[in-house]
Amino acid sequence: MKRTNSWNTQKNLNRPTTRKKIESVITNFPRKKSPGPNSFTDEFCQVFKEATPILLKLFKKKIEEEILHDSFYEDNTTSV
Repeated sequence: MKRTNSWNTQKNLNRPTTRKKIESVITNFPRKKSPGPNSFTDEFCQVFKEATPILLKLFKKKIEEEILHDSFYEDNTTSV
């Protein structure tokens, strides 16, 4: 059976979130861009990058307890 891009995408989305990956994404944010749907600017994320270990631990705990809001599991795509 041929694996499709959507299958590979789903496989990647189901991987555990790691501190290293979060910090890599924050470090590589485009600078001086408009905030995204969450309203956080790149400068905000850079300032709070040191809080990543604490926030990741809290995030994982909430996933285990199934306490995340339903909207967390929805896609938010904006057309330009």
